[in-house]
Amino acid sequence: MVNVRLIATEDDRVVVCETAEGWRTLPGGSRERGESIEQTAARELLEEAGCIVAGPIAWFASFTVTGNTSPWRDWHPHPISAWLIGVVKARRLGPPTNPPDGEVVVRVDTLDPDRAVSYLSEFDNGGQAELVALARDLGLIGSTRRPPPLEPR
Repeated sequence: MVNVRLIATEDDRVVVCETAEGWRTLPGGSRERGESIEQTAARELLEEAGCIVAGPIAWFASFTVTGNTSPWRDWHPHPISAWLIGVVKARRLGPPTNPPDGEVVVRVDTLDPDRAVSYLSEFDNGGQAELVALARDLGLIGSTRRPPPLEPR
C-alpha cells in the first residue's frame, strides 16, 4: 500500500475537504519515503484537514489504480497505485497545513454521513462518495456505529 484515504469523523460527522481547484475530497494521499501507512494517514489528515487522529484506524477497504507505467515516486515499489481506506475518529486542531508539495485545501467541513455522500457525489472524486456510503452501510460511521472489524490474525 502506498496511498491512504480516510473517512475521518468528528462527533459522528464526516470530515470533507475542498481544494483550490474545486475538488471535493476526503483527506488522504501518498506515503512519503520511510513512512508507515499509519504515519501517512496521520500526516495527510493534518495537512489536508487540520485534524489529528483521535483513535485507532479501522481499515476496511482497498483498491488499485493500474494506469501508471512507472511508480509515481521512486520509493514506491510498483506502478500500480494501491490505496487503503480507513475510518478514524479525528479532532480538529486548526486549518489545514497545506504544505507546498500538496493540494491547497481552502475549506474543511464536517457533515452528517448522508450529506457527506451527497456532497462528495457532486464532484467526480474517484468513488469517495461510495466509500462513505459503504462505511455508513457497514455501521462504521453514523449514529448506528458498530465496532470496527476484527484485525486479521
